[in-house]
Amino acid sequence: MVIIMFDTSLKKRLKWLKTTFRLAFLNPREVSESFVEDFMPIIPERSAYYKYVDYLTDNYISENNVSPNNMVQF
Repeated sequence: MVIIMFDTSLKKRLKWLKTTFRLAFLNPREVSESFVEDFMPIIPERSAYYKYVDYLTDNYISENNVSPNNMVQF
């Protein structure tokens, strides 16, 4: 039996990434506030995460998003 041990920082990064998908279940009016208050303060310190945040912000969270029909953000 092989046991794979993840280091603590990897666990935290994966948890952060998974929790961003919870935004889809929030009331559309609460997504932006939750993103800023709950997710941004604990973002992992890696450039890939900042790129992901930029993508989410530009395409789903921003009031000026480019999603079709201005559909609900995320």
